Amino acid sequence: MNCVLRQNLFNITLMDRHIFSILIALFVLTGGITNGQDLLGKQEVDSAFVGFDYSDWSARVFSTYKYATIVIRDDDARVKYRPVDPLSAGIGFSYKTWVVDIGFRLNTNSVNHTKRIDLATSALIGPHLIDIGLLYYKGLEEITDNYVDPFREDVSSLTMNLDYLYFPNFRKFSYTGSRTGLGFQKKSVGSPLVGGFAERHYTKGDSTLVPDSDETNFDDSMTFSNFSNRSAGILFGYAQFLPLTENLYGAIILTSGVGGYWGVREYDLMDDNRTSGVIFQLNLYMALGYNWKRIYAIINYGNDNRFMELGNDRHYNYNIGRIKFAVGYKLLRKRS
Repeated sequence: MNCVLRQNLFNITLMDRHIFSILIALFVLTGGITNGQDLLGKQEVDSAFVGFDYSDWSARVFSTYKYATIVIRDDDARVKYRPVDPLSAGIGFSYKTWVVDIGFRLNTNSVNHTKRIDLATSALIGPHLIDIGLLYYKGLEEITDNYVDPFREDVSSLTMNLDYLYFPNFRKFSYTGSRTGLGFQKKSVGSPLVGGFAERHYTKGDSTLVPDSDETNFDDSMTFSNFSNRSAGILFGYAQFLPLTENLYGAIILTSGVGGYWGVREYDLMDDNRTSGVIFQLNLYMALGYNWKRIYAIINYGNDNRFMELGNDRHYNYNIGRIKFAVGYKLLRKRS
């Protein structure tokens, strides 16, 4: 399910009920208030830069390709984990600025399936941009040096994140337009971004996540079955929204970050399992939207990368990406 509140985006598709309750509470807090206005109230934006083409009612169809990869490296040796069945499609509707998308996963693999929970909310509240996410996978495909190994039903991965960015020129941006296609950018505008992040991440299995050292170049000390960590740091970046034609507009948001992580690696062969180090982030969001009479469409792409140094030329990286395409028809049309 994908819901958009004013300039908010909510995407829920399982998990510890306490964490889930906290995230729902945060969503209610951010989703009920945007730009300091009531949900159906007037937005605090500069009409010289931002236009609204909202419909009281509209219908839409969409498709999504969402992927995630976890990569463990030891010098030249590498093992990668990824979920199967990344495709989904569905239908949706909107009322004023509220958008709900209901999607269904497309099972392209007839043998192996990844269980998943996917929740993400993005809210622009005045100059404050808040992103909250939860992504859980159970059952991942293992790839060692480009060879696909047996499917690992025992391997699971969890990522929870809370990101904050200060958005000085928020009144001049069509943030809703860049996320849903409802709304459009009249004039080009850019803005620096600065903020911070906090995350919780783990990948674990019933046996080692790293292949046997007799078959690969992994060192014996890398045979861990669980890597769990927390991290926090600073973020900085830039956002640029621009009209391309009267009906076509684009948006790009690029951020990078640096911070520290601390956690645990549970080894098969070692007892000392505490670990800490530096984490780097590189995040990219791009969107291309189109508004023409009663038709609107949008395609957006997002990719979030995390890089952690484990020491001695050993690395743990994970990234999450998504491509979404939606086309809608406005039943009632209002333009300002």
